[in-house]
Amino acid sequence: MEQSLTGNIDFLLTLDTTNGQHTFNATIINIEKEFRIYLYPDKTVSFNELVKQSRFWNDKIPYFLFGKNLIVENAQINGTEIELDLSRAKLITSQTIISSKSNVFYFIIDTYQYRYTDMSVQSKASFYLSFPSNMLVDDFHLIEYGLNNEDNKSIPFESNIANIDFTILPNLTTNPYTAVIQYHIFDSVENVIEKNNTLLDLLSFYYGIPIETLSIIVKQNGYTYVIYKQPTYRLMQNSPKNMNLAYLNLYSFNDFAKGITADFSNIKALHTTINDYIRTIYLDDISAFLILYSILETLADTEPVYFEEKDIMKQVFDSLFESFIQGMRDANVGEDEKYSNGSPIFKAIKEKWYNDLPGMLIKKPREMNPIKKIIKDNSIDWKKLNRHFATVKKEETGIKDIKDLRNTIIHDRKNDYTELLDMKNINNDLSFAVCIILLRELGITNVNFNKNWDKLSIMN
Repeated sequence: MEQSLTGNIDFLLTLDTTNGQHTFNATIINIEKEFRIYLYPDKTVSFNELVKQSRFWNDKIPYFLFGKNLIVENAQINGTEIELDLSRAKLITSQTIISSKSNVFYFIIDTYQYRYTDMSVQSKASFYLSFPSNMLVDDFHLIEYGLNNEDNKSIPFESNIANIDFTILPNLTTNPYTAVIQYHIFDSVENVIEKNNTLLDLLSFYYGIPIETLSIIVKQNGYTYVIYKQPTYRLMQNSPKNMNLAYLNLYSFNDFAKGITADFSNIKALHTTINDYIRTIYLDDISAFLILYSILETLADTEPVYFEEKDIMKQVFDSLFESFIQGMRDANVGEDEKYSNGSPIFKAIKEKWYNDLPGMLIKKPREMNPIKKIIKDNSIDWKKLNRHFATVKKEETGIKDIKDLRNTIIHDRKNDYTELLDMKNINNDLSFAVCIILLRELGITNVNFNKNWDKLSIMN
């Protein structure tokens, strides 16, 4: 890791107890990427009291608000004063270890950060990535290998996407090697984190695996900022890739990146959607289906589509009005005056006809629902998208398309549809649809299946 002030953090920690607030001597120790806050008993709180107290903390403090309930003072690393921030920390668990040698109590949290004065620094931000970034090392050829590991040399990869200037380097201190992303142009710590999150969204989307930040070092304006984070995902080494992009003629990240024309703000707006899409690769079939469908709902335009041919509709209304009045006259023979032009009844009917009905009928939304519209707008064939509903494993379900399946699972789930339907292929096609729409949201307009994979195509 880049040169910075690291190590155990000693500090005073004040938090609520059953007897009011109490201040403990505490230490944060990073043990194999597990962030522990050790509490030390004192004359007023014995170890046995700590053990009893842990039940109160586990029951009364919401795990996601844990950090906001902590007061931190006098933090230092090896005697150097730092500003420690635990406000974003979630409580994962607490542990009590009792042995003949010693008794230990500690919290495990998911993140912590600090800053310290460093007047010699120039603006630079380094983001150390999680294990899945190992594939970037090979794909971008970030290492020139020597005869021995100590002879290996870094080969930087520099690029710009949506005005994000970045450099990717290998982290030669990890085994296997992982990647580091560096930035030199940014406005603030928040700004460079935002840029990095957006870039990681694009990398994760392309490679089909969540690539996350484990630690951050930002040097700016006379300070060094250090942030440690637990990964959201604990993944197997042989995780699947987003093969959809290979079928769509995007064989390298460079091909993918060069096609992006959306600006930074539009890519940033897709953060949740892209992360949900990647999450589906690791979920069971039913959960994946529901998230993929929800992505379609999120991306679809929910505004109703109105009839456009209003002039034609006006002619239709004129003709219908004349037919209606004539019908009333025919039905009331001998009362022609009652329905004659200019009569009170005629005027009342005409006013109602032309003032109220056009607004209700001419502006009636089309029958096409938003899901079908977004599918059509992206040149996806609705019938091809739903082709695998014809493959029923055991019995007739009455479910004809993704909309039926979504409604049945949400509102009337009585069966295990993984046993009745070909859910894997249904999800494959739905994943293709979401992938195609996301590519177009990123500004990649030339999206087509490779000719060799025409049988997989869901496009018109």
